[in-house]
Amino acid sequence: MNISDLKSVLAIARYGSINKAAKELYIAQPNLSKSIQNLEKEYGIQIFERSSRGGAAYDGRTGICGAGTENYWGN
Repeated sequence: MNISDLKSVLAIARYGSINKAAKELYIAQPNLSKSIQNLEKEYGIQIFERSSRGGAAYDGRTGICGAGTENYWGN
């Protein structure tokens, strides 16, 4: 995982949508989805549950990006 991967994961968790995160990160949605799929495969975990509309279910407080995100988002 590199810093770009981490920013991608945090953006998806923040916006709750792969589409919104891709727009915010100025990258194509298919590229972002593929990047997350590669991370999930690399670590053998599922980071997000996807919906058919580009959403990513994540509670934002546990798991891979729960620690420290409260201050990152100003919560």
